Amino acid sequence: MAASPKKRLATDTNFPLDLAARKELAVLCWEVLRAKGWSLFLPPTALAELRLLTTHPDREVSDLARKAASELEEWDIQVFPLSDLEESLAESLCRRLVLADLLPAEEWSDGVILGEASLAGMPLLVTSDRHLLHIEQEALRRVFTEADLDFTLPVHRRDIARIVS
Repeated sequence: MAASPKKRLATDTNFPLDLAARKELAVLCWEVLRAKGWSLFLPPTALAELRLLTTHPDREVSDLARKAASELEEWDIQVFPLSDLEESLAESLCRRLVLADLLPAEEWSDGVILGEASLAGMPLLVTSDRHLLHIEQEALRRVFTEADLDFTLPVHRRDIARIVS
């Protein structure tokens, strides 16, 4: 069943990792989204992070990342491609977030993931990253507007059932 554009959302790297670890809140979130007809998408930078974690020196981390990567299809989490121009625009949004002191520079990839979600038309990014969740919404919306991108709201998985109802 193809999802309408309003029934598509992005996830960050942590969500498939938490699904692989069978964390209760992640599994519940996934079940709610599937029951409500939402489709899940993994931005390119999140996929790259997941692949990088498969080579992590901590065997527990690398095993979990391999399990998550191998089960994306089973969970119906789709990866979406972006053009070089779109990747550049995602990085530009991230740069704006860092320059506005809304995102720490060391969390660069999370800002890029947020930009990628926007460019793919995703209204929501499911994340557990506090630095994204704690950005004041109006300030975040202003940066998206200045970048001429559609707004993507970072949401915690515990809030998904309320938001998608």
